[in-house]
Amino acid sequence: MHSGPQTLRRLGYWLLAAVQDSVFLLSAYQSIMSLFGFWQRHKPPLKDPVTRFAVLVAVHNEAHVISDVLDSLARQEYPRELFDVYVVADNCTDETADVARAHGAIVYERTDAVFIGKGHAIGWLLACIKSTAKSYDMMAMFDADNLVSANFLREVDRYAQAGHRAIQGYLDMKNPGDTWISLSYAIGYWYTNRFWDLARSNIGLAAMLGGTGSCMAMSLVDEVGWNPHSITEDLEFTIKCVLQGVHPTWAWDAHVYDENPSLCEPHGISACAGCGAISNWVSATAGLCGSASLPDSTWQRSTSWSTLGSRSGWSSPIS
Repeated sequence: MHSGPQTLRRLGYWLLAAVQDSVFLLSAYQSIMSLFGFWQRHKPPLKDPVTRFAVLVAVHNEAHVISDVLDSLARQEYPRELFDVYVVADNCTDETADVARAHGAIVYERTDAVFIGKGHAIGWLLACIKSTAKSYDMMAMFDADNLVSANFLREVDRYAQAGHRAIQGYLDMKNPGDTWISLSYAIGYWYTNRFWDLARSNIGLAAMLGGTGSCMAMSLVDEVGWNPHSITEDLEFTIKCVLQGVHPTWAWDAHVYDENPSLCEPHGISACAGCGAISNWVSATAGLCGSASLPDSTWQRSTSWSTLGSRSGWSSPIS
């Protein structure tokens, strides 16, 4: 007579127990993993710089901030003949391209109403670079609102010469002290840097490429392809690297400073907009988790460099 309610109670008990056990296991895993973040593995020796870098910045209507990142790249403590700075002005309607040229970047202007977003813009820019006579050992990606430490390329070079093919720099913040909101973002960055990426790298696991401050060997990009299927192209490329047997490593002393929301306002950089971006990121990440297990063309290099270059018209670069 009471079997129905009793069965429901038992089912509820086991469901609750399963949820609690899952949370416990995930928490235990992260707690144990974080212990490996209290020390730093010995860095490769610093040698005479030899790595040739293509530094890439994808921008959309960023005329008001693009100069700072370009100036910080111009101050790199690295031989100037070993790196070039490229900017792809993606569907820009302001003066971004002109400002970038004025600050020494090689600029390509892209107009494409179908394949939009940073991932597609970077792929298109790579195709443009491939069509020139220049060749590079690694690509390094930054965002328009970043600042880059003067030793960034020098630090990445030491890992590249040691044989690492995917390297992530330390993600820091430009404005941690603005408000409690920006401080919260900064704490999240600092925790992830030490107790996730550094910890995993210390024991030979893969650090996650962060989208900015990310450096990849051009040969690796050729092998796995750059044909993003989501807005989380950084996570997508990390997964491709791991499937290829390449574990991204962590460069603790190569810093890139990002800007994050400080106020929940409709104008400027807002925490509300940040929440929307996080929601989109979570949705895209969930989609990637499903795709990563499928042995289909998602993870194959289905797009050639020539195809990427022909998807839209491009203008000749003007330094």
